Amino acid sequence: MKRVSDTGASRYISEPFFKAAVLSKGELRPLGCLPAVKYMRWAGFLRREQGETAADILRDLKMDCDTMDRVKILVSRWRTPIAAEKPAIRRVMNQIPGDLFDSLLCFQEVFAGEVGEGYGETLKTVKALAEEIRRAGDPVNLKELAVDGRDLMAAGMKPGPALGKTLNALMEQVLERPECNERAYLLRAAGLENGIKES
Repeated sequence: MKRVSDTGASRYISEPFFKAAVLSKGELRPLGCLPAVKYMRWAGFLRREQGETAADILRDLKMDCDTMDRVKILVSRWRTPIAAEKPAIRRVMNQIPGDLFDSLLCFQEVFAGEVGEGYGETLKTVKALAEEIRRAGDPVNLKELAVDGRDLMAAGMKPGPALGKTLNALMEQVLERPECNERAYLLRAAGLENGIKES
């Protein structure tokens, strides 16, 4: 890598890549603990970068869009501890693609010492609570919400930006309290109780 940089060829490949590639042996060693999955290894290699910078580097290297997107999410999120509370865990599940949640936990486990002192123990609790959330079938995304945009419009809400904001607000309530994921309750919470039709 040094030889490529010394010859000046690095600028024809990806100058930011060669700047990011300056990692010590100690920093490189944990990469072997990550699954041998392309986006996980690249995220580990570029973990010191900002998410957008990591994506730019991979774009320069002509990497596929799926890998770029996954690396950007992991690099952007791995430093942020997840609180060992179900609402907080459900929010993280809501904010990233479902299959990336486990990748994020794996990534944080490998680099737990860099996330924060004692985070490894917290992460064990987070994993256990995440399994409880899954077993209970708690809703964590808009597709699982008991109402959708059509329901809100049928109950009297006009289409527009307010509709999306309302759905997000209802989702937030359900992330906090999954038992609230009932059509009648959510329509009342949206101020549309007059539009509730008896089934």
